[in-house]
Amino acid sequence: GDVTADLSDGIIIGSDGITLDGGNSYGIYGTATGTGAAAALAGNYGWNTGVGTVSPDGQYGVLIDGKDNVTIRNIGSIQTFHAGIVVKNANNVDILSNSISLLPYSAMQVVGSSGVTMTSNTVSGVVSNYGCVVQISSSATVTLNQNNISGDGWGYCITNSNGVDIDANNIASNMGAHINGVPESSNIQIRNMQFSSGKEIWIGGCHPSCSTTIVKSVTITGNTFDG
Repeated sequence: GDVTADLSDGIIIGSDGITLDGGNSYGIYGTATGTGAAAALAGNYGWNTGVGTVSPDGQYGVLIDGKDNVTIRNIGSIQTFHAGIVVKNANNVDILSNSISLLPYSAMQVVGSSGVTMTSNTVSGVVSNYGCVVQISSSATVTLNQNNISGDGWGYCITNSNGVDIDANNIASNMGAHINGVPESSNIQIRNMQFSSGKEIWIGGCHPSCSTTIVKSVTITGNTFDG
């Protein structure tokens, strides 16, 4: 059945080789907000956070911490957590066909992980003025493809990562993308995307300042730019 979490994470994956399948109906519901004490967590989801952090004080719909060969799929609704699905220090994780909404910071966050695929997820109502709806940091071999993403803030951010493939996502026209080094990102592909005048692709640099940021081997192919 549905899972409701009042004060902490919704579901924590505790073993390798787990498949969590919601059958397109069951949901995971929290009570997190981005106000009050929770506002201090905003920096964990920013586009210039460097190596990226996952706060122990955060509330997460699904937390995969140090577990490998995990699949999260067909969750009918993940709502009202600081971040919907968090992958930390994990390998070979598939996040497929989930519905994630009504979050103050981030829908999907990948930190210190490799072999992560995020495909055919629907994300809406993420008010990520502080940071990134999808955040990939200090990770390798990550795929974000065929997702529907809407909300406020940056649609996706890549920091200190390599081998990232962004392909054929439908991202709302008011949302941009940010790729920085801090210290280095490389081998990034942005393919088959639709960009409008309301979007920005920011490659390189950091704000307000940083000592080193290197972005190299970025391939942008098959995209459409309007405006």
